[in-house]
Amino acid sequence: MSLKANINKYYAYNLFTTLTFWLPIWTIYFLNNGLSFTQIMLFTTAASISQIIFEIPSGVFADHFGRKTSLIISTVLKCIYIIFIFFGEGFWIFTMAWVIFGVSRAFESGSTSAFIYDTLKDLKREKDYKKVEGIAFAFTTVGFGIGSLVGGFLAKISLETAIISSLFSFLIALMIAFSFKEPKHHKKLKKRHYFRHLKKATEYTIKHPKVKWLIIFFGVMFAAMVISHRYSQPYMQALRIDVGYFGVIYFVWLLVAAAGAYYAHYVEKKIGEFYSLLMIPILLGIAFITRVHIFFFGVIIILLDEFVWGFVTPVVQDYINKRVASHHRATVLSLSGFFQSLLLMIFAPIFGYIADVFAFTTALFIEGVIVLIVGVPLVYIITKKK
Repeated sequence: MSLKANINKYYAYNLFTTLTFWLPIWTIYFLNNGLSFTQIMLFTTAASISQIIFEIPSGVFADHFGRKTSLIISTVLKCIYIIFIFFGEGFWIFTMAWVIFGVSRAFESGSTSAFIYDTLKDLKREKDYKKVEGIAFAFTTVGFGIGSLVGGFLAKISLETAIISSLFSFLIALMIAFSFKEPKHHKKLKKRHYFRHLKKATEYTIKHPKVKWLIIFFGVMFAAMVISHRYSQPYMQALRIDVGYFGVIYFVWLLVAAAGAYYAHYVEKKIGEFYSLLMIPILLGIAFITRVHIFFFGVIIILLDEFVWGFVTPVVQDYINKRVASHHRATVLSLSGFFQSLLLMIFAPIFGYIADVFAFTTALFIEGVIVLIVGVPLVYIITKKK
């Protein structure tokens, strides 16, 4: 089993773990089950809380037992999550499903990037990380895109059909995870060093002049994008677009996100760190604020949001990975995921409440203003640090 084969398997894993057929209809599915925007956003909070609880321990688990084991656990939990959503009824059962999803995300968040970075480092190809991660994220987005395209038509049969079909994709991803070869580069940890390792990784993150600000920046941008995505389907519904076409529109959006990920290393190389980071809050701010009114052009404006969704992960995580030692990498990336989950736990229900009391377009406008006010100064702070 060749270590080099990890790269292509990593692409395939990213494809099948995101080949979900219910992406273009899931908000509508919960709204049709009598839930409010606030309750739907509370699912995000439930997932965030469970991810926060398991985020850092899962990162240390990955550093100790290996990234492959963590990815296997994550994929098994995703299968259970889909089963709960399909068979479940009512707010609390759905909430339990999202708790399981949060644990799955915790085991995945720091392990995927650390797994492929250490694979490349063993192959003496760590300089290719940004390119490989960009291609992998493109596969991720294509998985979402194909799933969305097919899922829109499956939803014409029933919304439940689109949901249960995703289980088969996760089962394929699980088989791929079992076939991974664990990279040898990462340093094995002794059990008694768990808290010492966590303490050192946390201290390194807090004291590093760039890493802590990159994590804060990434967290704010990521949380803003996740929350905004909750309003995409109601936006199309307000335009009276047939649900069968939701998948087609999502497919186009996600192709743009895939392009953003695939060409991230080219764009970053051309314009440099400062403008690469500055572009992120500016494009998001424009994408959110201009959708304050319901008009068809708003569906096209979302393309800005989707490009950033693909661009931000390979670029920012590359900046972080370059500054973190291998035996701390999964834990530091888990700290990044921990911060993202913390922001979502706090702000998702707030923006859900705003959408219920006022309108989801009002919530989008407020998001856009916050992204600009917070994001742009953070870019200046990051790039000024030596």
